[in-house]
Amino acid sequence: MWKYLIGKVYVTDRSDVYSAMEGIRRAGFGQGEEFSIPQPIAFLSPLSLLLQERVQGRRAEDFFLAQNERDWALAAERCARWLARFHARGPRVERVFDVNNHLISMERWSWRLAQLGEPFTGKVARLFQGLECRASGLGGMEMCAGHGSYSPGQVILAGDRTVVFDWDGYDLADPSRDVARFIISLHRLGLGRLGSIRALDFAAEVFLKTYMATGRLDVGSRLPFYKAATCLQLAKYNLAHRVPHWREKIEAMLEEGLRILEG
Repeated sequence: MWKYLIGKVYVTDRSDVYSAMEGIRRAGFGQGEEFSIPQPIAFLSPLSLLLQERVQGRRAEDFFLAQNERDWALAAERCARWLARFHARGPRVERVFDVNNHLISMERWSWRLAQLGEPFTGKVARLFQGLECRASGLGGMEMCAGHGSYSPGQVILAGDRTVVFDWDGYDLADPSRDVARFIISLHRLGLGRLGSIRALDFAAEVFLKTYMATGRLDVGSRLPFYKAATCLQLAKYNLAHRVPHWREKIEAMLEEGLRILEG
């Protein structure tokens, strides 16, 4: 019987990713579970090669591009339920997301974006200043297992099974971070593929309501900070990967970050 695998080659030793995936699998996200990950097969150290299960299915991103609210709701609900289960049951790891370190990174990204000149310079300065103010008021928060870059492009709907891949950024973090990342990724998907940053607002609302209904009500007050921070991070990504209309996309992400913080 043939087994289809995916191999991922790293520049450096990332055997820790394999170990993290093994820990997630043992925590209740195995191959036969409704909520799971691609099953890790092996890490070949001499090649820095991670071997994992190849999951047959459709990415959640494809459902959101179908322009059908029924498909949007289905995908949004399943993505939210997977994340809620992971935040509740995922293993606690030693890699901890640090907001202060993230602010240092955001300051660097802001400087690079400001080099584009106006109107970017003024907007990115206001956005970063707002993020600094919000960060000081975040307060304590119970950390939980985190994905790091949770988005519709990393979720596969395979029959009744929901599978999340790309575990390079696994960590221990405020759950609001992953929730915000998914929502802003929907806005970015709408902007880039459907012509409007507001195109997938309905899907974002379904996602958040479904997640909050699981009892994770404590994320709401921290969402504005993490959503605006994700806007800045994705604007920096557009600067590094200059796809068509990249300047317009950067400006739209900065404006969305400001709308979240100031509106």
